[in-house]
Amino acid sequence: MEQMKTAVLSACMLSAAVGIISLIRPGKALERQIRFLVSILFVICLAAPVMQIEFPSDLGVFAEEQAQQHEEMLTAGMEEQLLKEVTHCTEQALIEKLASEGISCTKMKATLYIDEEECIYCSDIEAECDDFAGACAVLEEVLGEEVNIRVTEVLS
Repeated sequence: MEQMKTAVLSACMLSAAVGIISLIRPGKALERQIRFLVSILFVICLAAPVMQIEFPSDLGVFAEEQAQQHEEMLTAGMEEQLLKEVTHCTEQALIEKLASEGISCTKMKATLYIDEEECIYCSDIEAECDDFAGACAVLEEVLGEEVNIRVTEVLS
């Protein structure tokens, strides 16, 4: 009797899950695949209590580990993309600042990194400008003394 109760309870829970999935599915493109997966889950949920199949206890732990690894991969990809965009914006802002001071800059390369506390820091700046002393002074004023600044003077 307990097995029948478990089978009916599993079927009810799966039916509720199917209802929720059908409401949030991404359109009709995956409808057949979702229906197939739900059918398999339904059969397993009904068969498991009747056949007294026990699922491995570490199956939930394995699923959690897989989800955590997936999340870490997404986070790493997002951090990399964010770092690229911030680097580009930093380089453009420094070029504009030098231009506002009357210094022509032909090349700018910023080296940024994200530390353990998820803060973005600038460690190095490489620039090619027409005014060595002026560029060094402006960049040091903007970035501070902690950043390694390397300016190469371009003779025109």
